[in-house]
Amino acid sequence: MTAVPAPRGEEAVGCVLARDIGVLVVLTDVGPVRASYGARMLAEIARDRSRVPEPGEWVVLRRWYDGPVTVDSVLTRRPSRIAPVVPLRRPRT
Repeated sequence: MTAVPAPRGEEAVGCVLARDIGVLVVLTDVGPVRASYGARMLAEIARDRSRVPEPGEWVVLRRWYDGPVTVDSVLTRRPSRIAPVVPLRRPRT
C-alpha cells in the first residue's frame, strides 16, 4: 500500500458580496457561491482578526472534488477604514 496525495481542487477568482459567520457569499463567473474559509485563510485570520475578507475584496476560491468551496487567500485589500493618527500641535506660549 502506498500513500497517494489527495487531488487538489480547481481554483477560481471572485468578488466578496456578503459576509456571515464563517461563510462568505462570493460572486464568480458562474454566479454567487457560498464559501467557507480554507486552512490558509483560517491561519491568517487567527494571526490577525482584521484579515477577514470584506465585501468588495477579490479572493481566490478552491472548489474541492467532494463538493465544498473554500476561500484560500485575498487578492486585493480595501484601504483601512481607520483614520490616520495626526499628532496635535503644541499651543504657542
